[in-house]
Amino acid sequence: MTLPHPRHEHSREQRLAQNLPARLTLIERISEERWLRLEATLARLEEAILRLDRRLWLAASALASAGAATAISLLWQHLLP
Repeated sequence: MTLPHPRHEHSREQRLAQNLPARLTLIERISEERWLRLEATLARLEEAILRLDRRLWLAASALASAGAATAISLLWQHLLP
């Protein structure tokens, strides 16, 4: 097993140190892009939930109206022989 020459190890460390700002910038950009995609996904989910909520209320209203109409019809039939 051969050990790396100290000079080569030092130059590797220097290269890593020089690339660090670029790597950090890249990581920040990727993180920001991911965050923006997450926010967009969350906005779409919120819109879908609101649409579903409206549909459920409309369905509940329709059922309540139908039930009320049926009840009135039955009462009307019993009140008027």
